[in-house]
Amino acid sequence: MRVLLISFFILIGVITYTGTANADVILDDWFIDTTMVDTSKTTALVDTTNHWVQLPLQSLANAINMLDNGYGYAVASKNGVTLYEMDDASGKIAINPLYSCSWLTEATGVSMRQDNLNMWVTTADSLTYFKFNGSGMSNDPALKTTGLVNVLSVASFKNKDSSLLLQNINNSAVITRYDAGSNLNSSLTFNSGINNPVAISMVNNSPDFRLFTKDASYYFAYDDYKSNYVADPAKRVTGLSDVIAASSDDKGNSILTDTDASYYINDDSGGASKVDVFSPGPLNKPVAVSLKPGTYEQAIIDGDGNVQWWAYDDATGKMVRDTNLEINAQALNSGYAHPRSYYSKVVDAPYTCTAAHLTVNDNIPIGTSINYYVSSDGGSTYTAITPGIWTAVPAGNRFVLKADLDTTDSQMTPKIYRVTLNCDLDFEITGFIDPQPAERGSKVTILASATKLSTGQEVSLDNCTVEYPLPTFENGDPALPAGESSTKVNMVFNNNTGNWEYKFIVPDKTETGVWPDDGVYQVQITGTKSGVSKNIILNFKISGNILRRLIIRTMNF
Repeated sequence: MRVLLISFFILIGVITYTGTANADVILDDWFIDTTMVDTSKTTALVDTTNHWVQLPLQSLANAINMLDNGYGYAVASKNGVTLYEMDDASGKIAINPLYSCSWLTEATGVSMRQDNLNMWVTTADSLTYFKFNGSGMSNDPALKTTGLVNVLSVASFKNKDSSLLLQNINNSAVITRYDAGSNLNSSLTFNSGINNPVAISMVNNSPDFRLFTKDASYYFAYDDYKSNYVADPAKRVTGLSDVIAASSDDKGNSILTDTDASYYINDDSGGASKVDVFSPGPLNKPVAVSLKPGTYEQAIIDGDGNVQWWAYDDATGKMVRDTNLEINAQALNSGYAHPRSYYSKVVDAPYTCTAAHLTVNDNIPIGTSINYYVSSDGGSTYTAITPGIWTAVPAGNRFVLKADLDTTDSQMTPKIYRVTLNCDLDFEITGFIDPQPAERGSKVTILASATKLSTGQEVSLDNCTVEYPLPTFENGDPALPAGESSTKVNMVFNNNTGNWEYKFIVPDKTETGVWPDDGVYQVQITGTKSGVSKNIILNFKISGNILRRLIIRTMNF
């Protein structure tokens, strides 16, 4: 006997949907401006013209230092520190090898004591004091400190073995006084609290100094009673912009941008005023400037290591170059300063979150790196976060994104083009419908569970509800007969399966084109944990009626 059974069944399958539609975007920065950047802490360069974050170029603000007496200057380069002085015989500038330090090929800055030509020299991470020993400059390891970070500038006292070192620490100007004896010792550290520092310059023979930032110059006088520095607001110079280097004496200031050199004379009433006739004017790729005290003469070095000597010419009434005092093509220790950090401003989430998700568009060449961190407590503590992966964080709603940029190749920098930070409670809803598709008259089970976003571990929900079908189809058309509303019920937790469940029988249709006629409807599952609700919307397909299937049986006897 052979029996043939033909049934108009649609194969039953199970489709699982997951989602994180409830996660809130709390930070999305393309770096078109610094509105969302914490500029008080960020030491990386935020380039709002090109719309990216990168390592800044190494500061060369002290790559040249003029002699107070005579005609000459010292240059810090890949050739070490070289002293150039006017050679009376030739009438041109020439190297003085006795007062040069050819071995320090990482030199980035130099400042001379002036009364004896001893010199303070910086590299990207060190400060050294070189003394003349009668036959040349000594190289005493006891007069060197290493392991420094974010070194910007050094200024030597004119008549003693002391200097002031400027560093950028968390985008704040920190000045440390070093004294050279048998060893190199730091005797004072002064955190100015001033952002965007650029360079420091001593004021003649006093211990006073000027601190230059990207947009201002601050005067600090030494207070013997307090044994520290105090600001003199009356001597502050404001209204500057894009300053990359500067040098000063008690009369005025030479201010350098990447396109121009200007001279500002100090006003008796406070502040300073630009004097065009003492300003060299437009320049090509300058990196450092030195003002000869008591004069308007200025030595400027560009990115290619070419030195220009500018002096005021009475005959023409303007600044002119003296090519006899100029040199060409010193290879400077240019490159990217590292490491540096980017910080976002504090962004508030609409509720307490326990997980964060970071999406980035960045470029990390070989030899460079970017490490990302997120804080949920306003920046007090940070958790390492990998882009593209949900990461558990301490419960909080005040978020800060941090990125540490670094390189092992000073000619290469990583870049960040965009950051998007989401936060959420650390769980997501998973749901499925069985059978799928379903028929009118059949029993349907809707199941749901929850797992951690960060680890995938199961999460115990406080309660779970389901609403079906939603009032509209996915395209927005009405999904329910006129006057009817969605069914919303509590689901029941099944200890045996670990799922929340709801079972019902699909009714017969009463109207064409709406529930429960053939079509794809929407079902919403909502799970709640610790007062936070998340939902997921599933597609639910109805096709046919279980009571109207055609069954053909062939029986052979």
